[in-house]
Order: sequence, then C-alpha cells, then structure tokens
Amino acid sequence: MPAAQPAAAPASATAPNWEAALYAQQLQHQLALAEMRNQHLLEQQKMLQQMVELLRQK
Repeated sequence: MPAAQPAAAPASATAPNWEAALYAQQLQHQLALAEMRNQHLLEQQKMLQQMVELLRQK
C-alpha cells in the first residue's frame, strides 16, 4: 500500500485569497469524504450486528 500523501500546507498569510479559498475548499471536501466513510462504516457495523443476531437465533 503506498504511503499516505502529507496534507497540503496551510496557505501563508501572504498567499493570495484564491489560494486560501482553494485550501478551505479542499478541507471541506476531505471532511465530506470522511463523513461519508464514517456513515458507510456505521451502516456496515449495523448490518454485521444484525447478521450476528440472526446467527445467534439459529
């Protein structure tokens, strides 16, 4: 598995506003992806718990 890429460095105080806006957008995108992954994992956990309960009933 390839090594994880380091997060982009924060825009410096002298960077143009568009760089700060792009960085903020990137962070929002990463947060949205993390929330989606979390939701998916929670759904998987619920499904696995249901499967365990079904197997216990047999």
